[in-house]
Amino acid sequence: MAVLDEIAKRENWRISRITASWSDLLTQLGDGKIDVLEGITYAPAQDFEFSNERLMTNWAVVYVRPGTPISSLPDLEGGTIAVSERSAHTRELYRLREAFGLDFTVVCGSGFWWVFDELSSGKVSAGLVSRTFGIGQAERYGLIPTPIVFDAQEVRYATRQGANQDILAAIDRYLPNARGDPASAYNRALQRWIGGQTDRTIPVWLWLLASGLAMGLAATGIVIVRDIGRRRRTRATLRIKDDAIESSINGIALASPTGQPFYVNQAFVHLWRLPGAEAAIGRSLLEFWEDTDDAQAALKTLSRQGYWQGELRARRHDGSVADVQVSAHTIRDTAGNSVCMMGSFVDVSARKQAERELRRSLSEKDTLLREIHHRVKNNLQIIASLLYFQAKKVKYPDDQRVIMDGRERLRAMILVHEKLYQSDELASIRVEDYIQTLAAQLVPAHLPGASKITIRIEGGGHTLPVDVMQPCGMIVCELLLNCLKYAFPNGQDGEIVVRVTDADGRMSVTISDNGVGLPADFDPTAATSFGWQLIDTLVTQIGGSIAVARGPGTSVTISFPFSQVIP
Repeated sequence: MAVLDEIAKRENWRISRITASWSDLLTQLGDGKIDVLEGITYAPAQDFEFSNERLMTNWAVVYVRPGTPISSLPDLEGGTIAVSERSAHTRELYRLREAFGLDFTVVCGSGFWWVFDELSSGKVSAGLVSRTFGIGQAERYGLIPTPIVFDAQEVRYATRQGANQDILAAIDRYLPNARGDPASAYNRALQRWIGGQTDRTIPVWLWLLASGLAMGLAATGIVIVRDIGRRRRTRATLRIKDDAIESSINGIALASPTGQPFYVNQAFVHLWRLPGAEAAIGRSLLEFWEDTDDAQAALKTLSRQGYWQGELRARRHDGSVADVQVSAHTIRDTAGNSVCMMGSFVDVSARKQAERELRRSLSEKDTLLREIHHRVKNNLQIIASLLYFQAKKVKYPDDQRVIMDGRERLRAMILVHEKLYQSDELASIRVEDYIQTLAAQLVPAHLPGASKITIRIEGGGHTLPVDVMQPCGMIVCELLLNCLKYAFPNGQDGEIVVRVTDADGRMSVTISDNGVGLPADFDPTAATSFGWQLIDTLVTQIGGSIAVARGPGTSVTISFPFSQVIP
């Protein structure tokens, strides 16, 4: 208001004021009901005439409620942000959302007051307003700015297309000299705009009546100014850096497009253990990183895409290093030119060290478990070898067969530990792979010479934890031994199929053959042989059930709860 008052004195204007919403003001300006509008973002594509001289430079700032974890554009993912529908910054937000492939909801309303109303009431997670509005009103609403700053734009005076050129000319004459005079109404008003606290009745319109026209006729015009003089903050609350950036727990730096910092906050100073902020100003950003090649690649990506996020190793002032998570973006003007770069830095050294210690601990435990399985396998293998040599000494064939069957059961147990030792996953075993290997070692031992019996495995992708695989493997071993010993007498050809399936929360393993089948009077549930008793005991151990189907051939299915299976 003071700026126009100063110009009015020089130009002999009379000023009258009205109040309206920003949307209405833009409409009235276009309709010619308003002569001049102050504080409008410069955009040549709009249907307005603009002053040649800028009033000031403004930019978009994202505000949040205290405690909201939003410090970069990706943090908006999945949230809702309120914007002013007629703000030029809103278009840039849509462009950034599309450019970075982000998914957040934008809700539009009338003016920045509405944005802060929605945000402070908790209806949205963030709000987008101009820098000047945020400085003046954020504290009243209990809101804080985030490091998300973009879309630097010039703010100028505007008139309807082709109208009131004399008013714009008067403004253009005044502003260049006023900027150079610290005591001018312009500089006094600018200071209040940046730090003052405004009233809810803004914006205010001024009706200008220009004099000196022919025949005593007066030309009319309207402007908008910020009424920011009614309340003033204390000196401590005037400083936006103290309230927002300077007090941030994250390191914040602003740098030129060529990569020289011109501002760093205290968190940045602390993170790099600098003697003061001045130690960072003017240096190359590459000097702050241990691996300059990685830093250079990050800067190139930032320059090309406008945004970069990742981790780098910082080289501190005292020679130490730190793991730092970086979130950086470029701030561009309306022409798309880079104005500056802004970065947020978080020390994640403690987290990275904890991750390294955890990986080392897991590696040590992994090695220990592998060694245990290896030693158990070797010890069991010694026992199996002893049984083999003992069987060679036995006089009677039946006794020899009993010892060799015991050896095969032991080898089924050995195979579990062998698979675990060889696997990348120490907690589970691939079922089909285990059965394939088990069958390969059983067939040669029980069908000497050229075997005419084939074993086919069906199924895939199933795994079992060790405590289930051990009894399950012994059951499969016992059933395969029965097929090999009894299903194909006198060198008969045949096929054995092992099928692994899962359905309705249970896993089923079916062993079937096309051999001679079970005797008509054979009842597996009443069998007294050691093999069938062992099968029954092991099936009960894993909480399962067993079903036998006859002819042609024999089919035995064991089923147990699938919840015990590791996905």
